[in-house]
Amino acid sequence: MRWTLADLTFLRTALELLYNTQGQIRMSALAADCGLSLRQFERRFQQRIGVSPKVFARLLRFEALLTSLIQEPASSLADVASHLGYQDQAHIIHEFKTWAGCAPTAFLARAKQRAMRGHLIPDPRPACVPLYIV
Repeated sequence: MRWTLADLTFLRTALELLYNTQGQIRMSALAADCGLSLRQFERRFQQRIGVSPKVFARLLRFEALLTSLIQEPASSLADVASHLGYQDQAHIIHEFKTWAGCAPTAFLARAKQRAMRGHLIPDPRPACVPLYIV
């Protein structure tokens, strides 16, 4: 499949809006901003990106949720849920099980353990590489 300038313009607009809103945008508004009908927008997005725009938006919103929980672990799930447009705590738990395969508390416990252990694979590059100029 060849990419045209129209494809790149459409995708740039769609992806910028999705990232800027952390996935919290109506698909009809997104399609209108891209100058396409909803059906045409969904079809072209799916063809070019490989997932539907709704799934992509859910992933972005989940990524924002992870960032919020990791950066501010003292925040309650209810506060984070309302800020990111989730309906309630049960909705967050469902999203966690869908995307992370576990509940938020289990995920955060593993994230904390991983942070305490450091990198799983040490950096093979030397700390300081001398430069020799001949």
